[in-house]
Amino acid sequence: PLIPNILRNRYQLQPLNRRQAQAAIEEPARSEGAYASPKFIYEPEALQEMLDFLAGQQAHDDADDGEVSLTLRKQEEIESFNLQILCQYIEEKIINENLPAGFSVTPDLYAGLEGLEHEIRNFYRRQLQGLPEVFTRRTAKTVEDREAFIHTAQCLIEESLVTPIGRRCSMVDDFLTATWNVDH
Repeated sequence: PLIPNILRNRYQLQPLNRRQAQAAIEEPARSEGAYASPKFIYEPEALQEMLDFLAGQQAHDDADDGEVSLTLRKQEEIESFNLQILCQYIEEKIINENLPAGFSVTPDLYAGLEGLEHEIRNFYRRQLQGLPEVFTRRTAKTVEDREAFIHTAQCLIEESLVTPIGRRCSMVDDFLTATWNVDH
């Protein structure tokens, strides 16, 4: 199944403080083992920039333009899902660029603050675009109409799993499969 027992257990992750976030960034990167990426480190400048970005400390720069940035949040709270998005992005770049063990991550690797903002903004779209391949890989079924498949998934998420005020809405999988005529 594509989304097996998604509603069986529900947990709420609390935001991380800066110390916890730093450990969550650095410790997996320097772990040894049979991982897809080699062991790597973060230069202090990159680590500081990522933590500041995740804590929303550069958001005041955007406020001068009259626009609200996605990064506005409590200054010392870091959401683990945003941290995971950025760490996964950096690790995938290291793998895709075949960088050596011991590589040092600098802001140039991820294109600085603009690159971090871009990753957060485009994560959802990229995940939707990848769903047909994930579905095919997990079910061995072919997706006949890629755009319709993505559109259905997007509607299911945005109309059934997110409330009008942007909160998560828990739905029973039987209701979702009947309403949206999809396999689970």
